[in-house]
Amino acid sequence: MVLTLDERDEHQLVLLFDSALTRCPQLVTRGDDEVVVVSIADCQRLGGKRPGFIEHPRSMPSADGLDLTCDKSPMRDVDLGD
Repeated sequence: MVLTLDERDEHQLVLLFDSALTRCPQLVTRGDDEVVVVSIADCQRLGGKRPGFIEHPRSMPSADGLDLTCDKSPMRDVDLGD
């Protein structure tokens, strides 16, 4: 989608971007719809950098010392109500 802005609209958009970059996130409303214009720096700070596919399993706690042997005790009888 390509938008053609007149000089006044372009100036308002520049002011919006400048405010988002130098001050704080900017809320834009249109009827019941709302969006927030936020700088990349704020977005990364608020959301953090998401780990990639490989980093995710590597960040999990170690299973060293965890007992993963199968329990050999007999199972209990369960009445299924014939």
